[in-house]
Amino acid sequence: MIVLATLNARHAHAHLGLRCLLANLGDLRAKAVLVEGTINDDLMRMAERILAPHPRIVGLSVSIWNRTPTLRLIRLLRAADSTMTIILGGPEPTYASSEDPLAQAADTIIGGEADIAFAEACRKVIAGERLPRRIDAVKPDLASTALPFDEYDDRDLATRLISVEATRGCAYSCEFCLSSLDRGVRGYSLDLVLAGLDRLIARGCRTFRFVDRTFNLDPRRCRAIIEFFLERWPKNAAGERIGSHDPLAGGPESGAFFLHFEMVPDRLIPPLVELLPLFPEGGVQLEIGIQSLDETVNDRISRHQVADKAIANLRWLRERTGCHLHVDLIVGLPGEGLAGFCAGFDRLYPACMDPGGGRAADLQVGILKLLPGTPLVRHREAFSMVFDPDPPYEVLATRDLDFTTLLRLKRLARWVELTANSHRFDRALAAVVDTAPSPSAAFLALADDLSARFNREYAIAEQELYVAMAEHLRSRGLDPLPPLVEDFLASHPGIGTRRKGVPQFLVEPIAMRLDPRRAGAGRDLTNVAF
Repeated sequence: MIVLATLNARHAHAHLGLRCLLANLGDLRAKAVLVEGTINDDLMRMAERILAPHPRIVGLSVSIWNRTPTLRLIRLLRAADSTMTIILGGPEPTYASSEDPLAQAADTIIGGEADIAFAEACRKVIAGERLPRRIDAVKPDLASTALPFDEYDDRDLATRLISVEATRGCAYSCEFCLSSLDRGVRGYSLDLVLAGLDRLIARGCRTFRFVDRTFNLDPRRCRAIIEFFLERWPKNAAGERIGSHDPLAGGPESGAFFLHFEMVPDRLIPPLVELLPLFPEGGVQLEIGIQSLDETVNDRISRHQVADKAIANLRWLRERTGCHLHVDLIVGLPGEGLAGFCAGFDRLYPACMDPGGGRAADLQVGILKLLPGTPLVRHREAFSMVFDPDPPYEVLATRDLDFTTLLRLKRLARWVELTANSHRFDRALAAVVDTAPSPSAAFLALADDLSARFNREYAIAEQELYVAMAEHLRSRGLDPLPPLVEDFLASHPGIGTRRKGVPQFLVEPIAMRLDPRRAGAGRDLTNVAF
């Protein structure tokens, strides 16, 4: 028996890579099972699930997110059954040295794309052959490689984000990214991709997360996939495409799809211009990696991007389409200090926001990671870059950002996520930004204040956060009630006169806002206590 297993970051993530291995096992497929858990699961129970079918071979996928618990899991499996063959794959083992604990724990590591190599290794084990400690997989010919779409079961389709791919590799060479090691882009047969997507739709799948690194690279392939979904999108009685849904908040509404694509920001090709405006609000999510707007920094890390064009395209997408946009910036790139990062943030923030209170993009601030195998390591000495030795290998300090400043920016990233990207405080944040010297200054002050107040950036109740936001606004000389009342009502539609869940200091102001007769009673709420 063959068990393929992994620990995902969340249950909602269905592992695409392991399903690629399953799809290409050929005659061994009937002897293989998939076991998925999460990094928060009880590892003893996970080991029990893996051992239940008495496997002869266990294949484990290892990433920066599950490396530590996977090592513990391997020790449990070895203790319970020392006769099985354990094969590791994924980005962590691929770039592991022979002294790495992963290499020491495994019988064999398969480096690279193991679609075909894993099946070959299994056949050798079953035939009694001894595997080498390391196998460097030859990149499979995608034209003759089976697609994994049929490996998703009905429970996956009902409750999880379904990852799919039409291409592999990347045309770009950004040095912080593992895709930079994949020279060129290879594609599956487009006809087979579309046929596989059609089968998933027929089985009820409505959420599709395309993991292609540059979806908008090939206009022909891009157009074909977009048109495929537009043709199948459900419509209402008026012939309008039905709005989409949050893929993780309870399932599809009226059969509408949710599509996720990653795109290069300065390449707005004709199929996108023509077809993206045809999707209903929220039906498409675009992951847009800006990373930095400093062209010197981008050139240094081999990232080729026209900043002005990227900003213009972002504005066009926000203003002319109903797509939900996730826009990424990175902290800690070589040669970019606090002033440089803030300049990029200040330039990007207005392009993400709608001053009229309409649709805004999510501005995601990430921390640079030194992923094993990436060329970023060449800048380590010249820019005095210090990285955490443990996963996810985040930068701790650079020549241009000391440890304290980097932690300050890491806290900023978290508070941007909790406040701006939650869209619970759009009006309050607009007031804060309008009265600050710059957007970055506003968010740095907010992050400093909230971090000092809570001494944490996680597990913060909504009511606590509303109180903290009110006190922050008041400390800036602003009246917190008008924006926070409107923000609360906007993010809690249908709240009416119910008090449950309403922060205590907002109960009366909301009642007055909803009932004009109470508003005219003349009560002064200027100095209301929080």
